[in-house]
Amino acid sequence: MTEKFNDAASESGELESKTNGNKVSFFKNTELIKAYSQGAALFVLPIALAIITVWHNHLVEQAKLRHLEAESKAKIDLATEDNKAKRDSEYIKLGIEILKESPSPDNRNLRTWAVDLINNYSDIKMSPEARSELVTVVTIAASESSSNRELVLPGHTRHQFKWQGDGSPSYSFEVERRDGEEWVQVTGISTFRNSATVQVPMYTDLRWKAYSPKQNRSEVKWQRVIIESTLRPVHEK
Repeated sequence: MTEKFNDAASESGELESKTNGNKVSFFKNTELIKAYSQGAALFVLPIALAIITVWHNHLVEQAKLRHLEAESKAKIDLATEDNKAKRDSEYIKLGIEILKESPSPDNRNLRTWAVDLINNYSDIKMSPEARSELVTVVTIAASESSSNRELVLPGHTRHQFKWQGDGSPSYSFEVERRDGEEWVQVTGISTFRNSATVQVPMYTDLRWKAYSPKQNRSEVKWQRVIIESTLRPVHEK
């Protein structure tokens, strides 16, 4: 009986010893894992921070590059627009210079090309009627400030004609003189004002009309005048 009790006690002691041993081993393993984790954290954390810092700097640099690219593109687009505006202006000036010559059968093709040139590079396009008149009838007057003003011919004078504007950006102006039973063109110009200063013969029966793109040329009445020291109207008979 005593032996059985001793055996049971011995087994109980061994079991308790094993349990205590397992507890110690578990705690040792836990402490070891904790130590490894802390060591790993001390090793990994600086690397992670370095990676995050590098990635953040990369994103910042990319944003700066995108901003610089957008800014450069905007500057290039602006310069391109300026160059286009200057080019268009030069082409329009070329067309106007050609149209300053009086229309004739010899320069009809050249004037057609000049009108197409102006129409192509202008924001406001001409109507077919205006294009036709510029080719065959109207001469664009030189600027009053031009150093190359035409010489006044004997028996002629430079006279300013004025009319009531209708808000149009341009007007066509024509002057004709009477030659027997016919009317012969003296000048025909396009102007951006509601007035025109042209050279006309004095003491001659003249007629003139001015009209805008909004008006039909044939419906605008001629006005008869004779240029003396002062403008004298001529009443239709």
